[in-house]
Amino acid sequence: MRVVKMRSIVTCILLSIVTCGIYALMWMAKLHNDVARINGEVENGGTVVALSLLTCGIYGVYWAYTMGERIQRFSGKNDGLLYAILTLFGLNILTLCMVQNELNRFSRA
Repeated sequence: MRVVKMRSIVTCILLSIVTCGIYALMWMAKLHNDVARINGEVENGGTVVALSLLTCGIYGVYWAYTMGERIQRFSGKNDGLLYAILTLFGLNILTLCMVQNELNRFSRA
């Protein structure tokens, strides 16, 4: 049994565009929960999305940075600074794609 579900990055991008970003918020919550499940942490993706919305995206930058550290625990690769910079400049979709790519790699292994 797989711990995380493999998702098509192209499909997630298209759904995010078609839904004007609403799917991107759901995707963010799913990514958070998947990484938490792998690391044996509490799954609180909804809280992450709510805090990102309440802080007008500031928490989203922090989340992106910490995702790099959390992904490092199972992949050995920490791109947290890159994720934070991309998110800070409004390219959160790229951060989501990169995190999903790492999860897909983990799922295949």
